Amino acid sequence: MAEPVAEEHLPSYQASQTASPRSTITAAHANLNTLSTEHQSTLVDSSGKNKWLSLTVTTRPRKPQSLPQYWEGDIIKGQVELDLREGKTENAKRLSISVIGGTTLVGQPESIFLNDAQTLWTPSPTSPKLQGKQTWPFEITLPKQVDIKGSKYNLPPTFTVRGSPVHVDYKLVVQVKRGFFKSNAELMTTFGYLVSTVAEPPSALRQTAYREVSAVLGPEVDPEGWKILEPVKTTGSLFGQSGSVEIEVTLTYALGSPVPLRLTLKSTNTTALDLLATPKSIRLEIVRSMITGPDAASNDTASLKSENVASENEGFAFWWDTPRTTDSGPPRDPNERVLWGELEIPLTLKPTFCFHQFSLRYSLILQPLTATGWHTASDSKQKKLKPLLSEWVTIVSKPTPGMPKARSDAPPGYDRTQQTNFLKSVGGRGGSGFCVASR
Repeated sequence: MAEPVAEEHLPSYQASQTASPRSTITAAHANLNTLSTEHQSTLVDSSGKNKWLSLTVTTRPRKPQSLPQYWEGDIIKGQVELDLREGKTENAKRLSISVIGGTTLVGQPESIFLNDAQTLWTPSPTSPKLQGKQTWPFEITLPKQVDIKGSKYNLPPTFTVRGSPVHVDYKLVVQVKRGFFKSNAELMTTFGYLVSTVAEPPSALRQTAYREVSAVLGPEVDPEGWKILEPVKTTGSLFGQSGSVEIEVTLTYALGSPVPLRLTLKSTNTTALDLLATPKSIRLEIVRSMITGPDAASNDTASLKSENVASENEGFAFWWDTPRTTDSGPPRDPNERVLWGELEIPLTLKPTFCFHQFSLRYSLILQPLTATGWHTASDSKQKKLKPLLSEWVTIVSKPTPGMPKARSDAPPGYDRTQQTNFLKSVGGRGGSGFCVASR
């Protein structure tokens, strides 16, 4: 049984101004550039013993029994082999191979967006019938884009996540077309298609920190390496006391993987600050959203209908406390608390993409602060507390070539497993060096 489609690299993360990430062809590891592993599929005759039709393709280094896979820009190379027993012939009209890409939305028939066929054989005076042992080599270059109803879209990656309203599949089909009133013979193999999107390079100071294995500098020193979101305010009550307490929350995050995070809490009520400025009180999630319908490619996500958005939590950030004072500077503002954190991008994630009638996007969502004795104020009409903030980010498939490897900046011996809970998707390991990018 073939293994699920799997990407070969590790993911990274980065900010983007559009829903669809920029695509360029850059391999993360040279040894994965060679299409050297052979995969073979066969049809047997009525006896169940003789393999009379075979399809062989070469792909990147993988187990031969797993599914073939190709990156954007790869050329599918292989051969079709016919091996009929002596005296047996096929009175066929045509032998062809096709690469087919299709999308399936729940409750709807498959929609084909790619169908590129090559004819390998047709009858001729010298070869009126298929017979004996013959081989036909072929090469198929996958297009970068397809045209759908007058609009051009980059090919989407294979996407077969359980529970998703949309599935994207690619397959190679060898067809022996027979005459009227005779069924055609078809040999099919599914393959994985991976988009190649590359992260923007981290700031010069961040590169230096990674290269020298030194501490990651904060936004005050390295403003180019961070994005500071607009502060949000939350109010609540403490231990049932009358009167409300206001907390100002500012989230800052940086390009890279793991994703460096900093959260600043401000309030004149230092008791509330001490209660809420703890790793257990803060819940930052990365959420995958599959958006369907005519507005799937729109940047105006506020107007999207809820029935057209299927969201799934894909992971949590983890946090650690920082000292109130430092050896190199004065004490911090007594009305301010700062926590640092990181968000690891799960290997299962597929890169962000946008296609006809659907798109795959990700967001960072900061949930309301929680702690024993703290009650967040809410509108009485709300059945559920709204997130404090939500920030769209773009997941790409490869880190910037030539950059030093990103690393965790968590304190030595820190146990992050207590705060992380990555959910696994079905259909293979996703991306290759994910990068998140803010929009």
